[in-house]
Amino acid sequence: MQDIRCQNCSAVKPGSTQTIARTDHVWKATKTIDQEATCTIDGQKSTHCSACGAIKENSMESIPATGHSYGETTVIREASCTENGIQERRCEKCGTVETTEIEKTGHRMDLTVTQAATCEEDGLMTYECRYCRRKQYKIQSALEHDWSEDIITIDSTLDENGEEFRTCYRCGGIDIIRVIPSRQDTLTLSAVMVSMDLIMDQMERTSKMFWE
Repeated sequence: MQDIRCQNCSAVKPGSTQTIARTDHVWKATKTIDQEATCTIDGQKSTHCSACGAIKENSMESIPATGHSYGETTVIREASCTENGIQERRCEKCGTVETTEIEKTGHRMDLTVTQAATCEEDGLMTYECRYCRRKQYKIQSALEHDWSEDIITIDSTLDENGEEFRTCYRCGGIDIIRVIPSRQDTLTLSAVMVSMDLIMDQMERTSKMFWE
């Protein structure tokens, strides 16, 4: 609508009012952002009229969410052998904090032979964690002798006994199988046997004489 007005009082001249024909929208070449996209929420943009700001029908378009932009990770609590740790990082755009766990390391045990097992005595093995220094102990059973199949013979002498024995390949131990009497012992035993024979023979003769 338009009309003619008085320059002094702005009164409208009778019969001067006229209707102005409607004009078409003048759409902008680039779309206007109606809502900015955030890290997690999509935004929107559309085509606006440069004259009246009206939004063109079916021109609305979604702007994808940007996603978080995290900075460096900060360790809040270190992981141990038995407990998970905690770490976090912060979005540089919106300040959102993401917290995650650090997987526990588990024990890393190193073996030390504290006392080696022998053929006759148990041994002791120590396991120590290289991180937390926790220790565990394990008994290693005695190995038992590993006897040779060869029999070694030391002949007896006049004064000393002889032996038959075998040795252990592992510790060098000796297992005596048989003692060979000394020759002196053998002679003494032989003399005793002869004496006994003589005594028995004498007793037999005496008995016969008595009964006769």
